[in-house]
Amino acid sequence: MRIKMRSFQDILTGMADWMLQRSKRLLDFSVGSTLRTMLEAVATEIEEFYYRTQQNFQWAIEHAIYESFDFKRREAVKAYGELDVYFSQPLPTPFTIPEGVRFATSGTSPLYFETTRAYQVATGAEGARIEVRCLTSGVVGNVDVGAITIMTQPLSMVAWVSNPSRFLTGKEAESAADRKQRFARFVQARGRGTVAALEYGAFEVPEVSGVYVDDSEIGFVKLYCHDQNGDLPPSVQVAVTANLHHYRPAGIPVRVLPTVKVTPALTVELAVTTPYLKSDFQDYIEVQIETYLNAFTTAEDLLLSNLNQYIRALEPLGITNCTIVTPASDIQVASHELIRSGVLTVMLKEAEA
Repeated sequence: MRIKMRSFQDILTGMADWMLQRSKRLLDFSVGSTLRTMLEAVATEIEEFYYRTQQNFQWAIEHAIYESFDFKRREAVKAYGELDVYFSQPLPTPFTIPEGVRFATSGTSPLYFETTRAYQVATGAEGARIEVRCLTSGVVGNVDVGAITIMTQPLSMVAWVSNPSRFLTGKEAESAADRKQRFARFVQARGRGTVAALEYGAFEVPEVSGVYVDDSEIGFVKLYCHDQNGDLPPSVQVAVTANLHHYRPAGIPVRVLPTVKVTPALTVELAVTTPYLKSDFQDYIEVQIETYLNAFTTAEDLLLSNLNQYIRALEPLGITNCTIVTPASDIQVASHELIRSGVLTVMLKEAEA
């Protein structure tokens, strides 16, 4: 049975008509009268009841199936990535970087990162690469190269620290559209032992952003996956392997492997108008190209025409011509490969009049 919505005016008119039919004294319904004011107050409450009832039904229709399967919306994911630690001199003895050591970005509103496990560094090492995770959830933790430079808990022998690459792994809480898409994969994964089931099993780990299942071999399956950085940290690999136990076919081993990351060297020459011959604009273009490349999915080819069009659209009035010097042709990748930004060079020159 469909709920028929009634507007404020319909409710007010209906109550006034009802009173006119049953009373010979209550006849003044003019604007501002006591009787009309009382009816308007009641009509306002009834209209709100209709509105809230409609909202509740819409929410129930949309969320009932999610609640039936206890299919909760994912929370925000904390960003993580690699941090280079440099020592003041080669280590005379083995050195331990303990779990929980905190680092931070510079500025008035620093972001804090910490190690999630202890790291052992051998004698003679001049530096080490460790993994740190942001204490704040969401994309706010996706910092630029060289943003993490402060040790909040100084360590002996450590001279300075810096992150060698951008962090891309922080995610906001799952949107309604993303949950609907994930639920569609969940339904497809009800039949265990299929490619769709294995893909969903890997995607259940929040850090995973891309999956490819290679079932070309008889009796053996390879599953390639990666996070937004294009990597597969050991902790994520272990989590995926453990979760696939519920989805893999019986008696068929599934090996979890990192997606092969392709980082092409890219050289771009831009002809720009005089106001755009600035280092700030050059830095802006570099960041945007890196963002474009880091958004590629597994097995997606790099088409130079699409990249050229994307760069031109960044500043249509300022960029008069775009030439991609290297690579010379499109880059095609295999099904288990993934394109991510590599060495990038952007050159600016003044456009011809």
